Amino acid sequence: MTNSAPITINGDRLVARIEALARWAWQDDGTTNRLALTDADRRGRDQVVEWLHEAGLQVLIDRIGNITGLRSGSHRRSTGYDRLAYRHGRQRWSL
Repeated sequence: MTNSAPITINGDRLVARIEALARWAWQDDGTTNRLALTDADRRGRDQVVEWLHEAGLQVLIDRIGNITGLRSGSHRRSTGYDRLAYRHGRQRWSL
């Protein structure tokens, strides 16, 4: 079993990335709305994929558009990967 380094969260970077995703979907009233299959959705999803690649993760996109970033070498999964998933365009992350 391989011990991987613990995952730490850079709070400033996290907030900056959430704000960057929100910029793709700003509305005139100050809210955000990034509907699936729109240009704003595509740009936001492309940005997430870019960030996952920059982090050195293997990127998988399933048939309905869930984006998954895999980090090799983990002992957490029998597949040998940690999974970071961006599901259905919502900002719901899971490890």
